[in-house]
Amino acid sequence: TLAAAQTWLARLAASAAEVAASPELAPATALESDARWWAHALTRQCRSALDELTLLAPWLALPAASARLRNALDTTEIPTLRELATVPLPWLAAIEQQLAPTAAPGERESLVELRRHVAAANRHAQERIVAIERLALQAGELAVMEYDFLYDRARHLLAIGYNVGERRRDSSYYDLLASEARLCSFVAIAQGQLPQESWFALGRLLTTTGGEPTLLSWSGSMFEYLMPLLVMPTYENTLLDRTYHAAVERQIVYGSQRGVAWGLSECAYNTVDAALNYQYRAFGVPGLGLKRGLAEDLVIAPYASALALMVAPEHACMNLQRLAAEGLAGQFGFYEAVDYTASRLPRGQTSAVIRSFMAHHQGMIFLSLDYLLLDRPMQKRFESDPMFQATTLLLQERVPKAGAFQLHTAEFSSIRATVEDPEMPMRVINSPDTSIPEVQLLSNGRYHVMVTNAGGGYSRWKDLAVTRWREDTTCDNWGTFCYIRDVTSGVFWSNTHQPTLKQADAYEAIFSEGRAEFRRRDLNYDTHTEIVVSPEDDIELRRVHICNRARSRRTIEVTSYAEVVLAAPAA
Repeated sequence: TLAAAQTWLARLAASAAEVAASPELAPATALESDARWWAHALTRQCRSALDELTLLAPWLALPAASARLRNALDTTEIPTLRELATVPLPWLAAIEQQLAPTAAPGERESLVELRRHVAAANRHAQERIVAIERLALQAGELAVMEYDFLYDRARHLLAIGYNVGERRRDSSYYDLLASEARLCSFVAIAQGQLPQESWFALGRLLTTTGGEPTLLSWSGSMFEYLMPLLVMPTYENTLLDRTYHAAVERQIVYGSQRGVAWGLSECAYNTVDAALNYQYRAFGVPGLGLKRGLAEDLVIAPYASALALMVAPEHACMNLQRLAAEGLAGQFGFYEAVDYTASRLPRGQTSAVIRSFMAHHQGMIFLSLDYLLLDRPMQKRFESDPMFQATTLLLQERVPKAGAFQLHTAEFSSIRATVEDPEMPMRVINSPDTSIPEVQLLSNGRYHVMVTNAGGGYSRWKDLAVTRWREDTTCDNWGTFCYIRDVTSGVFWSNTHQPTLKQADAYEAIFSEGRAEFRRRDLNYDTHTEIVVSPEDDIELRRVHICNRARSRRTIEVTSYAEVVLAAPAA
C-alpha cells in the first residue's frame, strides 16, 4: 500500500544515511570509499522515491482526518498513474459526504485539507500522463526516418553510410542477415519505408557449428548476432533462433580452446591514438565470420557475455563471474574489455584490461538483464506495436532443409602477430591534368587492371595483354573507354577524361581499396563509372550510371571501345 511504501522508504532512507555517515566508512581505503559512495547513492534514491510519493499521494503527510476515510486511503493498493488520474473522484465524493453540517469544526478543517490534497494528486497524475504521452509522440516522430539516400534499389540493400561532403553513398553494403542491420531493415519494412525485398536480399550464407546450421556474419561478433534480440522477439526452431544458440555455443567452445573467458565482439582494444583514446573495432570467432585474420586477435568484452544471458543464461552468468574475479569489474560495472593479443602487450605481460566504460555497452548489459529477470519486457513492447505484428512473419523463417555450407576453419595464431598494415586510404583526385598520372592497380592475382586518374590504362590476364597499352605518360590515351553522345546536339564526350579530353563541369577520380570510380558532370549529365576486378573470377566489371539533370527528355548514344590484342605485351 501507499502508506507501507512511505513507511519503509523513510526507514530505508534513514538507515542508508546512517550508514553513509558512519565513521567506520571513513574513506581510508578504496573499498571503504566505494562503500560510502554506494551508501550515499542509496540515500539519494530513497529520498527521490519519497519525493515522488509525496507529489502523487500528498495526503500521506496529513494527520488522520476521518478514521474511516483515512483508513480507506491508506489501505488502497498502490495505484497506477491512470488510476490516480480517475479514481480519486469517488474519494472526493466520500469526503463531501463526510463534510456534513454535523461534522466537528476540527474534523471539517482536516477533511477540507484532505480534499485539497486528493485533488492535487489527481491533477499531478494527469499532468504526468500528458508529459509521458507527449514524450511517446516525440519518440514516434523521431522513429520516422528517411532511408532513400542509403537504399540501393538495384541491390535492395542499405549502404553502410553516406558521405555528405562528397554527396555519395559508401561503396559497401549491409548484405548479411546475421548483422545488426536486420533490426533497421525490419523496422523500415514494418513502417512501409522499404520494400519487403530488402529483407530477402540479405545474405543467408550457412556454416555448421557443432552440427547446427548457423548463419555466417562478417566478423563473427556477438554484437552482430544478438544485438537485435535486445528488443526483437525470437521464435523457437527458426533460422535466427538456431543461429543464436549455435553462435553462443561456438563462442563458449572457442574461449575454452584459447584458455580464456569467452565473449568476442566489437570493442576497444589495447591501442591508443595521439590523444590517448582507445581504438575500437570488431573482433570475432574464426569460423563464424567471413572476415580474414580473426584468429590473430583475442579481445574479450564482458558485454558480449551479458548479451548471451538472453540465450544461455547459466553459462553467461558463470562467465561474468569469472571475468569479475579476474579484475574486470569496476565502479560503474564491467570494464570495456581485456586484450590478450601478444603483439599489443608489453614484454612479460599476458593481458591488458581496457579500463573504460562505454555507455552503449553498459546499456546492452542492462537490456540483457531486463530480458532475463523481467521476462522480456522490451520484446513484448516491440510485439505490441500493430505495424510490427504485421511483419513478425519475417522473423519466423525456417532452417533450409538442404543448402550449401560455407567451410570455414577456426585457425589459431601460433606466432606473435606483426603490427597490422594500415588500410589503404581513399584517394580523391579532382583533376585529370596531374604532372604525373595517379595510378590505381586492381587485381585478383591473375587478372590485372591498371587505370590512371584520366581514365587511361590497361587490362592483363596472367602474361597476356588483353588491351593495347604503351608507356606514354604524356598522352596516356590507351585503355578501355566509353563515348557518350547527345543525339540532338551531336555533342560528345567520354565517361573519363580520356580519350576525348573534353573539360568537364566537375570531375573526380576516386581510388579506394579494390575499386576505381570516376564522377563527372557535362551539359547537365552526371556520369558515374565504377571499375572492379572480381576476386573469384578472371573478369573486370565496368558500370556506368548516367543521370539526366535537365528538365527535358533527352536521347544519348553510348559506345564502348577497347583495342583488344590478346598477346604478350612485348609483341
